[in-house]
Amino acid sequence: PAPSCDVVLKKYREAIRTRKTVRWEETSVYPTGKRHGEVAVTPVFDSKGKATHLFGIVHDITARKNAEDALRKSESRFRVSLDHSPITIWHQDKNFKYTWMWSPNLKFDPKGFIGKSTADILPAGEVAQLTKIKKRVLRTGTPSREEIRLTVDGKVLFYDYLVEPLRDESGEIQGLVGVSIDIT
Repeated sequence: PAPSCDVVLKKYREAIRTRKTVRWEETSVYPTGKRHGEVAVTPVFDSKGKATHLFGIVHDITARKNAEDALRKSESRFRVSLDHSPITIWHQDKNFKYTWMWSPNLKFDPKGFIGKSTADILPAGEVAQLTKIKKRVLRTGTPSREEIRLTVDGKVLFYDYLVEPLRDESGEIQGLVGVSIDIT
């Protein structure tokens, strides 16, 4: 088709002009459906510097593009559902330092927690019960789900508190992942 042909010719000219491999992604529609390709074209020159050939390769990346699209849609649905929930999700390393946190309903930026521990954030009396749960999960490798009571800024709050081991690809525990749902 004309639009695709125009792009290809432009890329051919660029490869010859720059004397380098040119890469781009292209989408084509066929009777059997849409296909995505990663294209590379490399010019070949004779001893006088004249372009004599173009070597090209197209790698079919349709499966990857479809997976990326499905992931984007899934993340969007997930975010929409969580954006209106009283939920906080977090990761901590083995020293109980926050490495990631997400919560749409906090009145502060969760990024301010990164590198801090619960002891840096909550009053000492509130930290003990949380630390006990986290230590048990790290020690046993078994998830824990409990209802907890916290007093924050003089207000009593209740949470459904889930903590699980955060494992790497080999199964080794690297830290913790937690979900706190405000059930006050």
